[in-house]
Amino acid sequence: IKIQEVVKEEEPKPGELWRIELQSEAKGSYQLIFEYTADLDPKETLRQFRGPSVMGEMKEVEREIGYLAVTGDPSLELTPVGEKLEGLTPVDEEEIPLKFRQLPPSVAAQIGRQTVPILFAFRYLVHPYNLVLSSVRHDEADVVTGVVEACKMDTTLTREGNRITTLIASVRSRYQPFFEIRLPEQAKLWHALVNGRRVRPLTESTAEGEVTKIPIAQVQGITGPVRVELQWEEFGQDELGKLEVVRLNVPSLVGVRVLRLGWVLQLPRGYRLISSSGTLERLPSESYFEQSLRELRATQQPAGAVQTGRVARVPAQSSQMASNVAVLSGRGGGKQAGRIGPAVVGTKPQLPEQFYFQGLILNPEVPAEAVAVCATSSALKPLIAVIALIVFALCALLWHKTPLSSTASFIVLVAALLVVAGLNIIAEGDYADFLLAVIWSIAAAAALFGALAIYGNIQKRLAARRAQHEQQ
Repeated sequence: IKIQEVVKEEEPKPGELWRIELQSEAKGSYQLIFEYTADLDPKETLRQFRGPSVMGEMKEVEREIGYLAVTGDPSLELTPVGEKLEGLTPVDEEEIPLKFRQLPPSVAAQIGRQTVPILFAFRYLVHPYNLVLSSVRHDEADVVTGVVEACKMDTTLTREGNRITTLIASVRSRYQPFFEIRLPEQAKLWHALVNGRRVRPLTESTAEGEVTKIPIAQVQGITGPVRVELQWEEFGQDELGKLEVVRLNVPSLVGVRVLRLGWVLQLPRGYRLISSSGTLERLPSESYFEQSLRELRATQQPAGAVQTGRVARVPAQSSQMASNVAVLSGRGGGKQAGRIGPAVVGTKPQLPEQFYFQGLILNPEVPAEAVAVCATSSALKPLIAVIALIVFALCALLWHKTPLSSTASFIVLVAALLVVAGLNIIAEGDYADFLLAVIWSIAAAAALFGALAIYGNIQKRLAARRAQHEQQ
């Protein structure tokens, strides 16, 4: 283009007249592309478009054949007003030559299509033409921009009351540069991994508390979900008692929905889970987890870690942190020191008891949690023995102190046994030790008293036969 300028007209007309002069004379056909914008009143619901008019200097030009394509913002609903169309014929968008609809390869790769998304297409043969569109702008609905397809947590609880938690999450996120999580108060983050590589977390103070932000923007373009791994520690105030209530509160994940959550609780050796409650369901074993949760495994060797021989070099850390690392690997335990100095080494939890919890499609409005009541075996055994003796004594009273016959008493005990066995199934592991003690006590009482009753009946029959024989 040699000249591109606005021409002043003697008689003012709507719009502007532009003059385009080429560098040299063009023979045949050539392509001229020009763009312009027009300010529209956002309050108007009817929008009129007449289109530019090409004014050639050649007298033999009698008509112009062209196409008009309409596209718009997704939040704007556009509808052509049919009775106000002038000089336009609706056509299928495929009638517009491909060279006018095709997108550059870079843009096509970003939006996933090769052509411009066209709402309406028209053909015109002569000027002037007129298009009137009815427009309605809708408010954009809130959509979930991030989803955690699967999240698995593993918490190790030591006798000293310390906790070490590992979180592994499979995250699908759009337009979110960070994976944001609110860790428990006083929690100390050990490390953060994204797709097996160490990253440096950031923190932000909000009205609801401190938010830890894990950068994931650099791996957003990778096909598939992003894998995020976190590990943190929490120091307990007191050692675990013989009866303890353990609360597992799921950390708040900001801006994402959790579809599947699995939590493994590891208690010190000798502790038993009496009952559990909360929004998370207790499972009998890890095999009952959803498959996507079972497949989540911690990264054995993070990318970028320095090794010497076969032993990884660990950054300098406090003796407390070293003790907690030993706890996590099953080699030892630790308790937070009350002052600066050597940490008090606790009992090493060999073969810890593991318990499993799961939640599906978590409601962000309802905090997800599991409350576990646990106790030591030394505290449970006397209590179970007392319950067994009481149940056995009640069975004895039923058998000997009620007017029921031996057969009727046996039927009552069997019915009670079936009822308690049904309750044990319904409880799904809660109070299992106590219910099993009741079941075995009733079974032992029914078997013992039933055998004694049979033996007594046999003795009575033998005595009656001897008496009858002596009379003869």
